[in-house]
Amino acid sequence: MKYQMFMILFQLFFFASCVNKTNNAEYNIFIFTKTYGYFRYFYPNSEIQKIQWDKFIYFGLNKIKDCKTKQSLIDSLIVIYKPFFNEFEIAERNFTQDYNSAYATGLSDTLMFWQYLGLQSSGKSYLPFKNQIVKYAKGKIISNSVFNEIPKVQYYNHELSPGLNIRFPVVISSNKVGKTNISLPFRKLFEVVNNYNTDTISNITKRLADLVEFWNIIQHFYPYHQESGLDWDNKLTQFITEAQKSTTSNEDYIFKIGHIIKDCHFRINNASYNFFYLPFKAKFINETLIVTQTQHNELNIGDIVLKINNTNVSDLLNEKSLFFSGTEWFIKEYATNYMLAFNKQDSVTVEYKRENKVYYTKFVPDKYKHSNSSKAINNNLYYINLADDGISISNIIIIAGKYKNIIIDMRNGNGGINLLEFFQHLSSDTLVPPFLFALPKILYPDYTNVDYLNTNENIEPLVPKLNNNVVILSSPQCISYSESMIKLAQINKFATIIGERTGGTNGVINYSRLPSGLIIGWTGGKCVNINGSQHHLIGISPDIEVKPTLSGIKAGKDEVLEYAIEYLQKKLVNEK
Repeated sequence: MKYQMFMILFQLFFFASCVNKTNNAEYNIFIFTKTYGYFRYFYPNSEIQKIQWDKFIYFGLNKIKDCKTKQSLIDSLIVIYKPFFNEFEIAERNFTQDYNSAYATGLSDTLMFWQYLGLQSSGKSYLPFKNQIVKYAKGKIISNSVFNEIPKVQYYNHELSPGLNIRFPVVISSNKVGKTNISLPFRKLFEVVNNYNTDTISNITKRLADLVEFWNIIQHFYPYHQESGLDWDNKLTQFITEAQKSTTSNEDYIFKIGHIIKDCHFRINNASYNFFYLPFKAKFINETLIVTQTQHNELNIGDIVLKINNTNVSDLLNEKSLFFSGTEWFIKEYATNYMLAFNKQDSVTVEYKRENKVYYTKFVPDKYKHSNSSKAINNNLYYINLADDGISISNIIIIAGKYKNIIIDMRNGNGGINLLEFFQHLSSDTLVPPFLFALPKILYPDYTNVDYLNTNENIEPLVPKLNNNVVILSSPQCISYSESMIKLAQINKFATIIGERTGGTNGVINYSRLPSGLIIGWTGGKCVNINGSQHHLIGISPDIEVKPTLSGIKAGKDEVLEYAIEYLQKKLVNEK
């Protein structure tokens, strides 16, 4: 309670001090960021969408950066927005909420409002998110309906900061839209914004522009605020400060913001990732980084890695973890892999220990050559590693017709293989879906009063019917589609899951473009367990938890696989 009171007092002090400073750029950027998303995404005027929004952000940031008082900031915001959005108020007073005024009986105007089924942005998303300005007249929707719900209020009121509020329409008359479009200020400012010169924009301004867009996308459309424990609103001040002080690249800055949303899907699709790796794989067992696979004769399985290029591996883990988002166990797994990734260069020095003796070896990063490992264990058991080259769903179905017992290893990914078809052959009845998948139906800003559209479809069985004993090996690297397949097998009792808890993120991934050109990936759809309980940041618990141990790896064992083999052999004996 004392901590919460302290934070409230701190925030009040921050905003009070901000508006009394002679040149408070951070507060100005804070308010512009919050107002931008309201007008960009929720003011229902289709003509306004012809604005080049990247340039609008640069234009707006330039206009408000030197405002020295709260009133001068308000005046500048009105200059920025009024020619485009003629019906709104920003003032140092509270506004009264006016319910149902948009749908007054006998209103003859055609009314318009936004409907969002998720957020359609880059066009790269896996499911058809939909955004439409809907037209409504005489008590019914007359065009562009995405779903049936309509806003219950005409105006949206929100506190931007203590003592400063905004009121703007989420429903607007087409007559008022028309008046805006023909106004001289609109035409002039439209030309100014769309012809805004971006050649001389500083790196700090570009970073801030990306922040403005990214913050609003997550604020208004990310479905996991509650599960992730996001204090997204209050984080904005921190992000603004870091944007102005950061000496890192813009993509590194965005990575660090994405880390906070706790979303395993978060990625920057066109970032400069490193795809050359040291010739070994390693895993942290507690605080020890131990070699689990090696393709170099100077390094053995079980060797303990101490430093890479003279940096302690624990420090490297902390550094690389900022480039991933989601659960701690997912981040640790992926950050460990990324520690071993480099630009192709002459050499990387690795310090490692074997039997209390320390060695130093220089390795040349290269494409890691994964060794094919799928094979028959015996006449009744076949091991399938989905990460192997050449494995396909047709191969798996053929193998399942020859071998009673199947082990499917998903610990290194699913290889893009659609396991659903295999599971459909294991059932005679309609399959129970693994999760409840839904897209958010958004009418208001700030992810307020959101309902969901169920996107689940029936999964029917396929012939011929197969009758196999199946084990799936799981790890923290299993997220998204892999989790769907693991849960489908588990809930329909097609397989026993052995290994470690999965990463804990599912739902439709979305992609959005930032002003700098970076494409960010984030989870745009909602996913919960079929009983309605939370899956995000929890993951799937295996039926039998088996974790690699330090002693096991040193002995060259794959303890998870060995347990699965023993489990199926016992099962076969019991069936006889």
